[in-house]
Amino acid sequence: FENFWDNSLEQFCINYTNEKLQQFFNYHIIMSEQEEYLKESVMWTPLSIPDNKEYLDLVEDKSSGFFALLDSQCKGPAKDDTTAFMQQLFKKWEKNNNLKKTTKQGAGSWRGTKKKKSKGKRGGRGERFQGFIINHYADDVSYNAAEFLKKNAESVHA
Repeated sequence: FENFWDNSLEQFCINYTNEKLQQFFNYHIIMSEQEEYLKESVMWTPLSIPDNKEYLDLVEDKSSGFFALLDSQCKGPAKDDTTAFMQQLFKKWEKNNNLKKTTKQGAGSWRGTKKKKSKGKRGGRGERFQGFIINHYADDVSYNAAEFLKKNAESVHA
């Protein structure tokens, strides 16, 4: 699980993978063990198991999940329009409790160092941050969406 000051598509993919592993562990280890205890009449205190289905639906939905929207945006006429991607994402998933808009980096218990601000055309303020926060099982993570489309469009060669 990764949470840095500046998180991009790579951290998103790593954290998604960890969410899938967490779901697998929750179900195949904890839930199945509790079911076994019930069958064998073992006395124990049942565990409350967090459910990350809402997050996984956000990412995996075939027609409008995160990856489907990202791929669709990369195929459209404005292949590098982060604003359009963010609008689509929040239009579809505005009611999802795991997704929040943010104008700041560094949500949750991030680690590492902050990037130095670049002095741009706007008097040292640099570019406007376009991002979102995902409420993962381990921590809240803010993602900088600025490079998502460019990175998603890159080819992977063997």
